[in-house]
Amino acid sequence: MALGVILTVLIIIITAFVVHKLLQEALDLLHIGVSVAGIIIAILLVMVVADAISFKRSFSSSDNLLAIKENESIVTAFVLKGSSSGANAGRAEKLSEAELSNLAKHIAAKDYKAALGENYKLVLLKKDAIEAAAQNGIMANGRNYSSSEAIEALETGNADVLKALVTKMTNSPSIFIPHYKKGNIYVYPESQMFKVIKYAPVFGMDAIKGVVERLGRVTGLKNEA
Repeated sequence: MALGVILTVLIIIITAFVVHKLLQEALDLLHIGVSVAGIIIAILLVMVVADAISFKRSFSSSDNLLAIKENESIVTAFVLKGSSSGANAGRAEKLSEAELSNLAKHIAAKDYKAALGENYKLVLLKKDAIEAAAQNGIMANGRNYSSSEAIEALETGNADVLKALVTKMTNSPSIFIPHYKKGNIYVYPESQMFKVIKYAPVFGMDAIKGVVERLGRVTGLKNEA
C-alpha cells in the first residue's frame, strides 16, 4: 500500500516536472518567435517608410501616367508632368485617341511595362476610387465639384480637377489604402510599399500610415499634384 502511494507521488512529481519543462520550452520558443517576428516587422516597417518617402519625392518631381477605368475599359488618360519638367511642370496632358487606344491594348494584355513608357509610375484609377475621393467634393478652378461632375470633368480633360483629385487621394490614406486593397487603385511598378498595402491587415497599415504621415510632416515631403 505504502509502495503504491510512493509510486503515485513519484509519478505525479515526474509528470509535473516534465510538464513544467515542456511549458518552459514552449514559452522560450514563443519568446524567440515573438522576438524574430518583431525584428522582421521592424525591418519591413523601415523598408516601407523609406519607400514611402522616396515615392512622395519622386512622384511629385517625375512624369506620371494616370488612366481612368470603367468596366475594364480605359476611358481617359493623362500624363501628369512633374516638377522637373521645366516649363511644363504641373501640367496634365491628355492622351490622344491613338495614344489612348494603344495604352488600352497594353493594359488589357497586362503589359504594364509597355504602358508605362518613360514615366515614373502608371496609376490606374477605377471610378469607385474617384467617387470616394470626390464624395465631399473636389476643389478646383475656384469651385467645388461633386463626384459626378469631377468624373465628367476628367473625361473632358480638365487638368485642374485631375491634379486636385490626385492630391486629395494621395494625401488621404483612409481613401487610398482601402481602395488599393480592393483593386480600385493600381500603381505600377508596384514597389515594397504598395505590396504591403495590398497584403497587410488593416490594423498593420494604421501603424505604417501614422509613421509615414509624421515623417512627411517632419521632412516636408508632402504629395503635390
